[in-house]
Amino acid sequence: MSVRRLLLAGTGVVVLLLGFVSGDLLPTDGLVGLLGNDYLLMAVFAAVGLLVAVSVLASGRSARLEQAEMPDAEKPVSAPSPGEGFDEALSDWRLSIPILGRRRRAALHDRLRRAAVETLRTAEGYDRAEAERRVDEGTWTDDETAAAFLRTESSLRADGGNPPNTAPAARGTRDAARRTAEEIARLASEGRQ
Repeated sequence: MSVRRLLLAGTGVVVLLLGFVSGDLLPTDGLVGLLGNDYLLMAVFAAVGLLVAVSVLASGRSARLEQAEMPDAEKPVSAPSPGEGFDEALSDWRLSIPILGRRRRAALHDRLRRAAVETLRTAEGYDRAEAERRVDEGTWTDDETAAAFLRTESSLRADGGNPPNTAPAARGTRDAARRTAEEIARLASEGRQ
């Protein structure tokens, strides 16, 4: 702080204190008699305070002030939309190749199977074992393509194999996976209502 500001602040404090205790320390009766009116005494105190305030304001000119700058606006964070990963898995060209796509088809099958089991548990109220049994046997839905896509090999052998027009190989893995996902979404939607 500069000496000038300290002097101005000290003068302001002294004037303020004199205004509070002037009746005890200063001969106010003599000052009122000298000025002719007690309102004029208050005006003198106000004028001194105003001079101090003006000088403090003048000493803090805008040239000495540092203006704060706004930071750069934040950019929105991109987040994947629901189902984006599933759509990417379906659009993978290796899904159609018999040997290269085996893992991807198995991962897609497992993902949809877990989703179907969890949907049956939450929407229909089945316990995990019953939901898994229904998905394995294909009795979880009336959509034959979706049911056939998620059936296990052991349940297919018990039924005598895949029905000819609904097997995932006949309809295509992508189409069967998409119809299965749509059926799971339909069951989940009906369960919320």
